[in-house]
Parts: sequence; C-alpha cells; structure tokens
Amino acid sequence: MYNKNFIFCCLSLLSASTIAFSGCSTTVPESQKVSISTNEHISTISQFNELMDSMAMNLIPSFSFSCSGSTAHMVTSSYWGDYSGTYRISNTGGKSTVTLDYPPYIRILAAHTNPALENQLTSREKSALREAQRLTKKLRPSDGNRFEHLVNIHDYIVKEYKTDLQGSDFATDLLLDECGACWAHSRAFYLLARMGGIPCHIVNGHAGGTAHSWNIIQMNNGEWYHLDTTWDDPITRGGDAGDTIEYHRYFLVCDNHLSRTHSWNRTPFPKSGSNHATYFVNRNLVFHNSADFWEAARNAFYRGKFEFEGWMSPFNENEFRAGMKKLLQEDDNMRSCGWIAPKGAEGSVRVLFN
Repeated sequence: MYNKNFIFCCLSLLSASTIAFSGCSTTVPESQKVSISTNEHISTISQFNELMDSMAMNLIPSFSFSCSGSTAHMVTSSYWGDYSGTYRISNTGGKSTVTLDYPPYIRILAAHTNPALENQLTSREKSALREAQRLTKKLRPSDGNRFEHLVNIHDYIVKEYKTDLQGSDFATDLLLDECGACWAHSRAFYLLARMGGIPCHIVNGHAGGTAHSWNIIQMNNGEWYHLDTTWDDPITRGGDAGDTIEYHRYFLVCDNHLSRTHSWNRTPFPKSGSNHATYFVNRNLVFHNSADFWEAARNAFYRGKFEFEGWMSPFNENEFRAGMKKLLQEDDNMRSCGWIAPKGAEGSVRVLFN
C-alpha cells in the first residue's frame, strides 16, 4: 500500500501560502503544494482509490505514485465516482502524478474529519458543513443501527429536497437551498453517510436514457448495495412519475436488480450480489399474493397511514385490481385508492388511500 507516515510527516509542516479555488482564495499549507510521493507501487484499482481517499481527506492537491502496464491504464480510466471530474493524471517515465481540484462536498467532508482544515472552506461551504453536521446528529439512530440510519438519510433527502434535473450539481446547494439535480442528491447522500461513519461511494452512469449519479453503500455484514434517492423521489423525472417511481424501490438493491434500469462501469466498485438488506425485506413487506398485501394495507390505513408500499412477488395485475375492488366494497371508510405498480412480474407497489 502507501506510506502513511510519509504523508503525515508532510502534513506536519505548517508554513502556508494561498491558492485559488472556485473563484476564492484559500490558505493551504506549503507542504500541500508539492508533489507527494507514496514510495509505493500501485498494482490494483483498490489501492489507487484508497490512496485517493487518504489524500482527499487531507486536501492534498497533488501526489505521485508508480504503476505500469494494464494497471496504469485501469487507474486512469476506472475509479470511484467520489472524485469524478476533480483530478487529472499525467504519466512520465513510469510515474504518475495526480492533480486535484476538490469539489465542495469533499472539502466539507475533509473539514469535518479534520477541523484544522475548516479555514480552507468558503463561507458557504462552512454553512453547508454546519447543516450537514446538524443533520448527521439528527439522523443517526441512538442505537447506531446502520439500516435505520440509511433509511433516515434516504427519507430525509427524498422528502425534504426537491429534484430539478436542470438544477445545481452541488451538494452545498442542496443542503442550503433544498433543490438540485441527481448529482447534488448523490453527493449530499455521500456526505451525510460518510460523516455518519458509513462506507459509501458515488456511482456515475446512465439511467432512463441520460447521465445519472447514485450511491453504493456497505452494510455491517460487509456486503455492498446500491441506493438511488433521485429515482425514489416521488416527483416527476421529466414526465409523469406515476408508474416509475416508488419511495424505496431503489433502496439497497443488488447489481442485477439495478441493471434493469441503470448502467455503469462496474470495474472499480465492489460486487453487489444480494438483496437481503433491501427496505422491503427488513420491514417484512414482501408479499406473495394480493390478499396478504391488501390486508396489510388495510391495517396501515387504520393506523393512520394513507400511503402503503410493499414488494409483490409475483405481481398479477388482474388479481391485484380485484383485491382493491373487494377492499373498497367491504370497507365504507375507504372511498378510493390509487396505486403505482411494477411493469414486470414482480416489484414494489405503492397505494394511496383517499
């Protein structure tokens, strides 16, 4: 791997100078202006990503490493989306030098991790840091349950922030202005998850015929799962969201499930081959017939919940409609019911009672 002692030695130098970032002047230690060498040979994408993360959490703007052959090609073309568009790699004589311009969400996370770096933030970034820290405290369960922690972050972003496909890509704007594009959502989720101690990365790919961004998260059992707050947002994605968006349809799903609607370069990311941590399994909301689904929906209604969602496997539309009609005929308290169902033989179903 890399020589951490060498990195920390460089960071201990305290002389400073000023560099420009995003139109603002920030104070940066003199040690961070030089090209940092790891004195190690990078042989895997994982090593490169971990090195990037170590440098980023110290806001090191430039570092060097050595690699060769196919590895050199992989590390320059395959990486986590956490730092996408923020760095450039130049190769000379077998040595690669990385130059980075950190986006606000990385700078905020670094300052949260190391408060000594807070003086490098702009005033708006400092405001976003305070808001992210407030939310981290608010959304973290008292018992530390990671699943519930993720539900809290996911639901807050979905319900409290607006999705605007033409909006800002910056997490700071989403945190402070409560509106942004999918990139802002995935970056804000990344920031809140990492600040809460949850391993999380950003995935850049395509969904619905356009460029898109979401997250991949590690659970306590070591397995990784995808999570897409934008596609779980109950508002339109450029049209009528009615039959395409459910609140937790894309909450902790595996590669195979996500690949039905999303595409991405899987090389730098851990494989996600299990659906065992999905919202519906953990909430005991998987139904194998319409009768059980409607009985659970009725019980939720009488608990004061006028929206109910579950996973139907299999899903039979005719049987489902018949169950809804029977329910409305038998219960005078339920006047009407709208529903959003999967397009395939199984999937998430959401009903709304009036």
